[in-house]
Amino acid sequence: MAKKQITAVGLAKLEYAAVPASGLPSAWTEIPVVHEDTFSYEQAEDTADDYINEIDGEVYESTLKKGTKSLNFSIGKYDLELKSVFMGGTYTAATAATTEPVAPAAPAKWVPADDLSPIYKAFRATTLDGVTITIPKGKVSAVQGKNKKAIGLTIKVTPMKPDDTSLKAEIWEDGDVSA
Repeated sequence: MAKKQITAVGLAKLEYAAVPASGLPSAWTEIPVVHEDTFSYEQAEDTADDYINEIDGEVYESTLKKGTKSLNFSIGKYDLELKSVFMGGTYTAATAATTEPVAPAAPAKWVPADDLSPIYKAFRATTLDGVTITIPKGKVSAVQGKNKKAIGLTIKVTPMKPDDTSLKAEIWEDGDVSA
């Protein structure tokens, strides 16, 4: 049987979940709006540190360091609860006015956190040709960024070594189940 050729182009679906203690998440939440041309999965080039002999100028030792990987995207339309999922802080849901006791209606609100506690989520991206890239544990870095004239959430996810040692930091599937 011929192996499926992939291009991993475009984005069909992007999902996130809490990082489970073991295995992959059983339930995912879809991110409904990813701003155009912001989705990418990138890897920096590996770097080498060469140790050079001062006497003859030749390299006598070299160490290699893997390039970091990142899943990048910008959420173009979101609610404040989703903002708190990726940026931390405190989300308070809207409340309706009450008569007993008397209390006015209050809009939903988000207040940023005072500290920079790390946020970890699992992510699954599906490309237009059915390729799925799963990150079992990703460190989330989120900032408010400009999407044309709107304020979007610009997200960078760095794959981390999962707590479950049976998993790797990234898992690619070609979507072909015809084998």
